[in-house]
Amino acid sequence: LDLREAKRAISEYSKATSDTRGKLDLMLTYIETGVNFIQSYGDGPESLYDSMLSLLQDAVKIFQSPEGLDFYFEFKHRLNILVWKAENTGYGFGDDVESLITELKISMGKD
Repeated sequence: LDLREAKRAISEYSKATSDTRGKLDLMLTYIETGVNFIQSYGDGPESLYDSMLSLLQDAVKIFQSPEGLDFYFEFKHRLNILVWKAENTGYGFGDDVESLITELKISMGKD
């Protein structure tokens, strides 16, 4: 699991295109892959959790931006699954994910 390379790919994609949907998809895929890794192999280093949480915070900001508003419903199911899968992970990550997604839902005025 090469976190730096994955984040670099997301950054390069974002610079090369104005595809907000594609960027959100890559960001969520990164986080989902990290959570799946933890579920398969056990707790990872704290840096893995920090990296995923940072990217989720960035994704939430994009969803709340004018460019990202239209994509919330498209990704809503994946966000809900992410909350469920992250529930029993370490370092309080599951609680942080749930809090961020709950705040996003409230800010969108939708559940």
